[in-house]
Amino acid sequence: MFRSHLTILETSARRAPSATAFKIPQCDSSSTTPVWRDITYQQFLRDVELTASHWSRIFRREGIPERSVIGLWIGGYSYNDVLNLYGVSRAGFIPQLFSLRLPNADVILELLTKTGAKALIYEELFDPKLVPCSYKWLESTIQKSGQICAPRQQDRFDVAVWGGSMCHIFQNFMLIGHLQYNACMIQPVATPYTSGQLIDMIQYCGLNRLSIFGSFLSTHLRNSRLDPKLLQKLVGMDEIIYTGLPLPREEESWAYSQGIPLRNVFGSTEVGALLVSIGGNGPDAGLLRLTDGVAYQFVPIAPAQSPGAHVSTARIFELIVLAESGDCPDVSLRHPDGNFHTGDLFTEVAPGRYISEGRDDDWIKSESSLRCNTKAIEDNARAMCGTLISECIVVGTGRPNPIMVVEPGTDMDHHKLRTEIIRKTRQFHSRRYIHERLPSAEMVIVVPRGSLPRTATKGNIRRKAVEEMYKTQIDKIFSKSS
Repeated sequence: MFRSHLTILETSARRAPSATAFKIPQCDSSSTTPVWRDITYQQFLRDVELTASHWSRIFRREGIPERSVIGLWIGGYSYNDVLNLYGVSRAGFIPQLFSLRLPNADVILELLTKTGAKALIYEELFDPKLVPCSYKWLESTIQKSGQICAPRQQDRFDVAVWGGSMCHIFQNFMLIGHLQYNACMIQPVATPYTSGQLIDMIQYCGLNRLSIFGSFLSTHLRNSRLDPKLLQKLVGMDEIIYTGLPLPREEESWAYSQGIPLRNVFGSTEVGALLVSIGGNGPDAGLLRLTDGVAYQFVPIAPAQSPGAHVSTARIFELIVLAESGDCPDVSLRHPDGNFHTGDLFTEVAPGRYISEGRDDDWIKSESSLRCNTKAIEDNARAMCGTLISECIVVGTGRPNPIMVVEPGTDMDHHKLRTEIIRKTRQFHSRRYIHERLPSAEMVIVVPRGSLPRTATKGNIRRKAVEEMYKTQIDKIFSKSS
């Protein structure tokens, strides 16, 4: 019989009913320190049962049969959101989650129609993926999350923090993992939370396992370089799991050198966790490996190169989730061959050890149809330019060479900034093919800080949207250079 999030909760509530499942922030104007209210596993289970009874009465009154799909259009960051999700499931219905970050009601209704939903639960305050989940997929999620969330210290229950909205796979995955070990989940006072609020959760709630998107973790790492107390707190964590946007390699290396216990969970919306880094403090700490019990294949995207070939032509593999793997998504999301093609690319640096090379759409094709690794250019720019660059992205599909669009990290004159970026990255580009180089300062576009279009959930910069946004300016650059 397959396990589910509900059976995991029931087991944990029996095993340790008085353990704290959630810490909920309380507003207390008289207090000088943050205050959280504890909710035990026994109370959590009881609240789920009460919520299930509430929705059962409503759905029965409306004539909605059990096992119907019910849409939930919620924020996903509160204890009540968890109760509604688990309560709808416990009542015998199938929840379909929609985030409040998707504010278009017409789109929500179109997606509900596709799922055959019979009702929509939504908050009064007011192109997501539809990913059908089977019991087989859920069982695999429980197995993988159990591996990743296993406590580092066996003599105590972990204390973790909300890593994102319950409407998205990351927080759902981590909650299911932590529930298996009677861990406590803190609801932060704000999302994203500040470095000061992170220190409060460590100090007042006993936070020891951090789950966070890479883009938000970068902010705390930058702040820790200037704040010894924050650095000490990060070093003292049992583990810091990050996902989504990868950390720049220089930033990741610095964190490891300071003893910050990082662990990268490489995943996707459709599959959940795909790979996890080795962790620890060894030279292989950042390398990715498979979780146990999955059936994946790494397929080369091009024939092997001859010995001594240029570094930018290193053999690249796409990760394929095979049909027999328990976490292979619904057939509606699979390739015609029956497998799920992730589009995520890797190099194998040792047997069974991998480094991410970005997504297939991170590799743009130049005017001559040759491939260019934009991620490598971006990582080098961040590493070499330091505080000159706040953020950057490389575009240039169908162009003679790439264009870098930069959000500045300094008030330097834009012409001087472009020149400095080219100077600092010159050695890197001198070793690349011509179609992969930034040949001059003209190929760098400086834009206002925070202006590049980003995804709502992970904060990733949207390459295609940037390409479209600056098309006219890019056209002018190449008309001048021709």
